[in-house]
Amino acid sequence: MSNRKMVEGLRHWHGTSDEFFTAIDLHGGWPLGYRYVGFCHSDEREAGFTNSSHNDGWWTVVASSDDYYIWKLTPEAIQRIADAVTRALPPIRIDAAKLYIKDSRGYRALVSKAAEVSA
Repeated sequence: MSNRKMVEGLRHWHGTSDEFFTAIDLHGGWPLGYRYVGFCHSDEREAGFTNSSHNDGWWTVVASSDDYYIWKLTPEAIQRIADAVTRALPPIRIDAAKLYIKDSRGYRALVSKAAEVSA
């Protein structure tokens, strides 16, 4: 038994995510309980929902529910999220005296040294 929920009339074509997500909205929106949307490799390119991210020769997953719900956010809402993340991050202080780089063999080298001031 398949865990896919095919949606009558929903098709995937070589358009943008915006066009496909709009088509999902026109066919009832994203159903609860499903994490991914994909399509069958047939002449009709019928699309539906599933909980498996697995792709095979006859089925391709093209987006997740996260992609869909982020798409539905307004640019202002996305900016509010970005601002909240920025405020939540602790200030970053880089100590140049402890700034190292590793080479391909795993050896560390000091990138910069504090300038010595002669009196």
